[in-house]
Amino acid sequence: MATILPCEIEFLAEDELIKVTPRFREARLQMISGNYGPFAPGVPLKIPIWMAMNLKSRGLVIVHQPRWMSAEKLKEWLDSENADNTNAIAPLHYHYREISRMILQNCRDNLSDVTEIEQLIEDIWNVRVSKLKMSCKNVLKERWQNEIPDHGGVFKVNNFTQMEVNFIRANFLKGLNVSFVMSNKITDIEQKAAAHQLADDTTNTSSFPTGSSASTLSQFTQSQTQN
Repeated sequence: MATILPCEIEFLAEDELIKVTPRFREARLQMISGNYGPFAPGVPLKIPIWMAMNLKSRGLVIVHQPRWMSAEKLKEWLDSENADNTNAIAPLHYHYREISRMILQNCRDNLSDVTEIEQLIEDIWNVRVSKLKMSCKNVLKERWQNEIPDHGGVFKVNNFTQMEVNFIRANFLKGLNVSFVMSNKITDIEQKAAAHQLADDTTNTSSFPTGSSASTLSQFTQSQTQN
């Protein structure tokens, strides 16, 4: 099964809009993804990240720091993640990892608290991936301990981003295959054990007289004793 690459997820994230302030004048641009502009010096507007990164590299725009990417909001997010050891908190942005990487790599001169933001993003990523790994581990444990339904089961992943899921996807799919084999083996062993136990019980029952045969044997034994 093909797996989407991190660079492909980042490519999708580049279509997200970001606020910039142009340093040039240009009429409205018509693109496949939409129309952007007109561009006028000192007049902020929103354009796709891919366009912003291109214009930034040529010194034609100033890229604004997204509101969700402030150190204060990231600290609050990290605190919320640490307060719940099981469930992931809804991300401030679905592509927070990809967008922050692009902005930190290309627009450091337009940002405040760069070093702190880098560390906060990394801490948030580590905490959330750890939760995701634990959720997957619990799913795999449940699968090999219990009989797997015919449809394979339904697993919900709430509040995790595509990049986070993609990070553990390959190993998780391998784990699902292993858990399927283990579950079938365990079920097969349990069925064979139950069949053997039933056979042993049947054999033991047939070895001893019951009902009228047992009564006749008892009467015969008593008469022999009296004689």
